[in-house]
Amino acid sequence: MHTRRGNGRYPRPNNHHPQINGPQVAMPEDVIGRQRIQERPTLLECSPRRRDMLLGTDMKEWMTFGSEKDFTETPADFIDADQLAQFLKLTQQKHEEHISEQVKFTLHNRANPYEDIRNLCFVSRCGPKLASLDKMFDFRITGETDYKKRAAKTPIVDGLHADNTLSRDDPPFIFADIGGAPGGFSDYILWRKGFYNAKGFVSFATSERSFGYNHSRMLPGNAECLDFHTGPVENGNHNCVENVDAYINHVKSELRRHNPDGEETVDFVGAFMCLTRDGHEMEQEFRHEKMLLGNIVTGLSLLKLNGNMLVRVFDLFTPVTVGLVYCLYLAFKQIAVVKPITCRPGNSEQFIFCEKLTPFGATIIKDHLTEVLCSWDDLPEGETVASLVPLTLMKDDARFFDYIYKHNMTTVDRQTRYIQFYLLCARDQRIRVPDSDKIIKVALAHWELKPCPRKGKPRFHQIPDIKAIIAMYADEHWNPETFTAKPSNFNLSDFNAATSFYASELDFPAVEFALVAINSTGTVFYAIDAETGFVETQFTGPPSSIFLVENNPSLFAPDMDQLVIHDAAVLSGDNLADLPFPQRMKVARKFAITAIMQLPEGTNVKLTVPEIKEISVLQITENQKIAESCRISRKDSSFWANLIPGGSWLKD
Repeated sequence: MHTRRGNGRYPRPNNHHPQINGPQVAMPEDVIGRQRIQERPTLLECSPRRRDMLLGTDMKEWMTFGSEKDFTETPADFIDADQLAQFLKLTQQKHEEHISEQVKFTLHNRANPYEDIRNLCFVSRCGPKLASLDKMFDFRITGETDYKKRAAKTPIVDGLHADNTLSRDDPPFIFADIGGAPGGFSDYILWRKGFYNAKGFVSFATSERSFGYNHSRMLPGNAECLDFHTGPVENGNHNCVENVDAYINHVKSELRRHNPDGEETVDFVGAFMCLTRDGHEMEQEFRHEKMLLGNIVTGLSLLKLNGNMLVRVFDLFTPVTVGLVYCLYLAFKQIAVVKPITCRPGNSEQFIFCEKLTPFGATIIKDHLTEVLCSWDDLPEGETVASLVPLTLMKDDARFFDYIYKHNMTTVDRQTRYIQFYLLCARDQRIRVPDSDKIIKVALAHWELKPCPRKGKPRFHQIPDIKAIIAMYADEHWNPETFTAKPSNFNLSDFNAATSFYASELDFPAVEFALVAINSTGTVFYAIDAETGFVETQFTGPPSSIFLVENNPSLFAPDMDQLVIHDAAVLSGDNLADLPFPQRMKVARKFAITAIMQLPEGTNVKLTVPEIKEISVLQITENQKIAESCRISRKDSSFWANLIPGGSWLKD
């Protein structure tokens, strides 16, 4: 019978403490169990007075330069020197074990109970990883702090279907994903936001030393809410000014293109770009210093005031890395450095949650770090930035120094003991952590996730046949045998003077319309009349969508650059057909901002929704130009009834 100790969560696998090179090796419950599933971050807040003290400072003088270093020169300014030396020695020992990738995979499963979570329904392990972080910060990463809305869109109770009713009127959530390959971070955000409620701008690298982006395996509908971009210089990594500027300009131009009157900023930035380990685990912190700087400059340049940012980091020992953390501490209202239990406990991956960007961060800190990046680009080979914030300034800030020192001591202690246990597992095949199934079940419930297969996803019925999609959503007004999308004709005798109508202006007066339908795999079809029927196109778009657009000579031609939506029945699986016409158009505007419709080669089509205005019966009947230049819709008519030109829906 197992005995328990500590918090009683995990049973002890045996009753002895093996030795590896002398020091006693902790048991799994010491390594894993001490970090509870219900993680609580320690937040670090910068006082406004400290920012005021730095106003007018010439931060260019903060920069120093030197020659490139390796891990043997890692300084001990923010950690105990003996503990750092032991950690580096043990890490090198692990690296020199030369364990094959297949054996590493087995070891991860045996030594870490959270390994079996894998990717769940997401494209990679980054999905559950971000879910645990989101929960840790009370869902402030995705902005889903309202439990009722969250539970409606992403139900974890079997038998419940996703419902967007409570979130339709929320503004779109715009985010930047900087190098979050292979896509699990964006996959989670778009799943948590649901339907058409979010849009992401993804920056990805093309180097073999960087992780690739696998959007084809994302949850259905998610890739159709992502705009992909890579930098023009070499592999596209954010370690040079040209690539950083190119991505910033791309995001801002796309935001202007889809919403000319809106802000050119995003609600959230995920700064995740990193290199593959590639046999250089010992130098990860040094290798990522410049890329981390580029990621942060990008984030500060795009994030709105009071917006949040999540930054992936590795070890926090060098003056450059800790200096960047100090700049984030100054730039945001508060930050927290965390290593969630979904990160492998033996590696150095960590995250910094930065909450509420301040004006000081959006201007002074952003400008300083941009200047550092520009200076770094101009350095000769072999030279590097040695520091970007004076070491004395960081050490004299007792609140900051104590926070980083304590975090490093705690994190390195846990990582050291886990590496010892990992090496023990490599030498003894009988050892593994207990109760992983039970641990995972508790963790998923806490993060508001549930196991789900890669197929049969929520939100979208797996129906590739477009006629079946139409039949599933249409009501009794739909007749595929008599369908035509010609403009409505009006007769004064059909109207009651109190009837309420809305007019949406046409780009091409007196045009026909086309019914656009997108099946469950994202293939776009359109129909103009019953005789021609639905025509399959080369375009892709958000699955399970049905809406009405203007027909024009370039409709779904390779050079088409715009679609004008005049009504919507279903958008990304959200059935709007019975909502009042003004509300359907409001939702369609949100969809036009977040949805991506494109050709196979990646050319995006701009979706627009015209403004609507309420008009009277007399205005329609006395002004022929209105009937010719506008589409007339009845306020309280369903989409399918509104589709019938001059039909019975016009009569009271």
